[in-house]
Amino acid sequence: MQLLGARRPALIRNGTAVGWQVASRVIRGRFGKSHCDCRRFTPDLKSVMRRRFTLLAIFCFISVFLTTMPAGAATRAEITNAIKRGAAYLQTMQQEDGSIPEGGHRLGGTALATLALLESNVSAKEPSIKKAVSHVREQCVRSQSTYEVALCIMLLDKLGDKSDKRLIRGLGQRLRDGQAQNGAWTYRVPLEATASPTTTM
Repeated sequence: MQLLGARRPALIRNGTAVGWQVASRVIRGRFGKSHCDCRRFTPDLKSVMRRRFTLLAIFCFISVFLTTMPAGAATRAEITNAIKRGAAYLQTMQQEDGSIPEGGHRLGGTALATLALLESNVSAKEPSIKKAVSHVREQCVRSQSTYEVALCIMLLDKLGDKSDKRLIRGLGQRLRDGQAQNGAWTYRVPLEATASPTTTM
């Protein structure tokens, strides 16, 4: 069995079915078939590969599961704090004339930012809100931007000040007049409203 002891380790390290088949032939040729049947040592490659693929699939599933797990939901306190920080930031952007500019759309940016502040529970009596609303009331009659006029209507309606009814009606009529025949709007509305039936607000 000296030959077996000398050659089997090298063939074992090979780790393939071919290596075991060669080993079997060498042993049978030297000692006869009765001394060793190396078929029982031949690895089941299909079984090995099946186990490897199973482990790989499990690993991939765990990896995907861990990387796609949603982060923990924010607490009410964290949400409230984030809203307060956002509102404070908007107020720091306010200019001396009360506007809160956003690019080239100063009026629209002011109306939208003021709406956001009111929705964030900033009081309409706050000086920053009063200045912003004053700017909107003064400038909205001069704007021909569809978006700006629409935002001004939304802000003034949100405030619910009865003194703004006439202004809201006029802006609404201009917005109506800017509607195309196909039902859509362009980026511009007329500067003056056409005559319309009297409505009660």
